[in-house]
Amino acid sequence: MFFLPKKYIIFLSSLLFPLSLLTTETAASCNNTVDALSFAHPPAHIINYREDLAPDWKKTWDRARMLFVSNQYEKSLEQYRLLLEKKKNIDQARWEYVSVLICVQKWQKAAVELSQLTNNDPENPAYELARAEIALGLKDYKSAAKLFAHLYAASDKKSSCKAENIKLLTGYVVSLKALGEYSTLLPFMEELVRLQPADLAMQKSLVEVALQNDLPQKALFILKQLARQAPGDVQVFQTMASLYQATGNTEMASTCWQQVIGIEPDNIEANTYLIDYYAQADNPSMQLKHVEHLLSISPNNRMLILEAADLYRVLHRSDKALDYYNQILTQEPGNSDILSVKNTLVPEVVEQLLALINGGSSGALWQELVRAPADKKDIYKSMAEILRVKGEKKQLLEVLIALQQVDPVDMNIPKEINLLKKQVRKEKILASSEKILSREPDIISH
Repeated sequence: MFFLPKKYIIFLSSLLFPLSLLTTETAASCNNTVDALSFAHPPAHIINYREDLAPDWKKTWDRARMLFVSNQYEKSLEQYRLLLEKKKNIDQARWEYVSVLICVQKWQKAAVELSQLTNNDPENPAYELARAEIALGLKDYKSAAKLFAHLYAASDKKSSCKAENIKLLTGYVVSLKALGEYSTLLPFMEELVRLQPADLAMQKSLVEVALQNDLPQKALFILKQLARQAPGDVQVFQTMASLYQATGNTEMASTCWQQVIGIEPDNIEANTYLIDYYAQADNPSMQLKHVEHLLSISPNNRMLILEAADLYRVLHRSDKALDYYNQILTQEPGNSDILSVKNTLVPEVVEQLLALINGGSSGALWQELVRAPADKKDIYKSMAEILRVKGEKKQLLEVLIALQQVDPVDMNIPKEINLLKKQVRKEKILASSEKILSREPDIISH
């Protein structure tokens, strides 16, 4: 975890990556021959002997090289050790030994062997680079920073030396970062990004460095570039959203969180932020959308269930609110607070359903609005009482037929249904007769 200024620590840890020393091949045309960190194999200074005349130490050296090439590093090290016991004065063999030790990160041993080489040739830039990497491996960041800085200052800045400069800069940046020297680090990080414009991880690390230097606008500028380069990178938009939040720009934060959801619909942080954002914006419909999405991920989350119920009440959908309160009651059957809320909801649902019936909605529509059988029974009975008082027989008949399905035990319901059917039929006949009688007689002309 990176130690960022507190006001920027939100979700940045999901984006930022520690720098690691690059292992790129060094251009042969550079002034400094610094191949210690990028061996494909130890340097092949060939010593020619007839096979039958080759001395034992030469055969040992050849074996060490071949074992290295075949990735048998420990066996290769053993051969180099045997060789140097016989031939202590072959600097090239010791340099190869150091190189293999660096490769397998045996830093302390590499430092001891390298010191013998630097005694013989203290100005050798390849040895100095090896010293720098060994210092870094031993976490002697102060020494590493000094060595990498000196090497970079002395390096060739021409384009043919790009790989070498990247290597030196990276070592310097890693050292400075470990020392927490972020103000010194920034221009060198920017130079690394300039040299490697396609390296997205490096750009993400530059975001961190900008924030450590309290430069949120620079960080946002880099993030916008990253968003164009990697439009499907959810971490980039998540970090942008968090940074906009930290700087108080809620509109842009919401836009970025929406982009996060476009890439990763189940993102908890994005949905949670947008729930709060739409609550502040007094937009319950959009707020509910994100609440219900989180419920699809965590269907038993009590807080979300209650929030969904409350939002449906705000949206005048008491029927849907009733469903969510019933979910709570399945978990907490005797919850008196929820039962009390339900008692206030039932009249609201009755009113909604009566409005649908009077508006000519089909039975299938209004009956689907109430799911729980126990609720249907109470609600349909209340509806029936109101319709009886109003004398609305046709609508009452429709409600009683629905009630009979959820309360088949009550034999008074079918009796009332049969009576109502007769009354409705009689009223239809009477209405039809009155219509016929009200017609004017046809006048027959002669």
